[in-house]
Amino acid sequence: MPEPVSSDDICIIWHPQLGCDQDYNLNAPSWEVEKFNGKNNFKMWQVEVCDVLAVEGLVEALDGKPSYMKQAEWKVLDQKACSILRFYMSKKVKQKVMAAKSAKEILEKLGKIYLNNSFNERILKMQLYKLRMDERTTSMQEHVDEFNRRVWELSGYDVEFSDEDKVAILLASLPEKYNDLVMGMMYGKDSVVFDHVVSLLLYKESKNAEAKARVTKDQSCGGSKSSRSSNSRNYEGKECYYCHEI
Repeated sequence: MPEPVSSDDICIIWHPQLGCDQDYNLNAPSWEVEKFNGKNNFKMWQVEVCDVLAVEGLVEALDGKPSYMKQAEWKVLDQKACSILRFYMSKKVKQKVMAAKSAKEILEKLGKIYLNNSFNERILKMQLYKLRMDERTTSMQEHVDEFNRRVWELSGYDVEFSDEDKVAILLASLPEKYNDLVMGMMYGKDSVVFDHVVSLLLYKESKNAEAKARVTKDQSCGGSKSSRSSNSRNYEGKECYYCHEI
C-alpha cells in the first residue's frame, strides 16, 4: 500500500508531459530546487525557481499580463506559475503569500520580507565577523569554505565585499600562530588578491602537515640520526617497525 502523501507535496500544476492541469504528485520533481524556508538564501532560490518557470514557458507571468494575451489564457498561465512557486516553498513561507493573487505578487511580497530584511543582514554580518578557526576540529580548507559560504549568504542581501575586506576578515579569523604569515602578506602591499591569499594559506597548511608527518616518522624510528648513532648499540641489527630499515 503506498505511503500517504501530505498536502504540501501535491498541487495543481502544469506538466509538459501531461499537457494539462492535473493532480500531480511532486514528491520527486524533475527540477531539483531546494524549498525556500525563510532561512536559506532567498536570492539564489529566486534565480533557480525563475529558471524553472523559464524552461516551462511560464516566465511571462512574472511581468504581468501582456496586452496580446486573452484574459482566460493569462489566468491559466499565471495559475500554473503560482503553483510552481508555491511548491518550492515551505508551509510557513506559503502562509505569508496566501493572499497574493499572481506569481508576480508572490515574488514581490517575498522579496519585501526576505530580501530587504535588515535584521537578518546584521545577524549574518555579525556571524561573519565573529567567525574563528578552531585548528582542533577544522582544516584550513573547511574554514575557507565556511567563510565563503557566509560571504555568499550576505550576497543575497546585496552586500558585497572587496578583496581587501575579505582578506582582512579572513586573516583576522585565523589562530595566533599565523600572525607572522599574516603580517608578511599585508605589509608593504598596495593591494591583495583574495584567491592568492587563500592559495598561500592552503599551501602553508600542507607544508606544516608534511613537516609534522616527518617529525612523527623520525620519532617513531627512534629519534634523529644523531640520537640513533649515539645509541647504535641498542638498535644494531634491529628492524624499525614503521619504515623496516635496520
